[in-house]
Amino acid sequence: MIFTGQWYKAQEQGYRTGLWTSMNSIGGIVGGGIAYGFAMADKQGKLSIAGWKIIFIFLGVLTITAGMLFFALIPDTADKAWFLNEREKEILRARLAANQNNLERTEFKWYQVREALLDPFVWLYLIVSLLTCIPNGGFTK
Repeated sequence: MIFTGQWYKAQEQGYRTGLWTSMNSIGGIVGGGIAYGFAMADKQGKLSIAGWKIIFIFLGVLTITAGMLFFALIPDTADKAWFLNEREKEILRARLAANQNNLERTEFKWYQVREALLDPFVWLYLIVSLLTCIPNGGFTK
């Protein structure tokens, strides 16, 4: 969400966040297909170690590789965006100025904590997160 807020205007963030959140389902479909393939290979005796172990190894290596690529290739600010020229960086800065947020500030402000705790959307997001993550933890243990 921080990444989305850093690169898109406020009115564009909802659509973008919904789009990348929907990729969780796509990941589940693709991951299920990969797991099925490994399970079938294991059932046929084509694997030297258990299929469930290979699934974790394969998807773990894939996740670590994607994370390292993201860390190496995606800049943390518009000024460090290697894929934008100076004019494009200036346009991006002007677009984001309308959000009136500065993601590079690092000072802690208690009034912002209070504001977040009083915001009903924060609590709704917390409830949705808990309701989607708790069953996942229960089913994967």
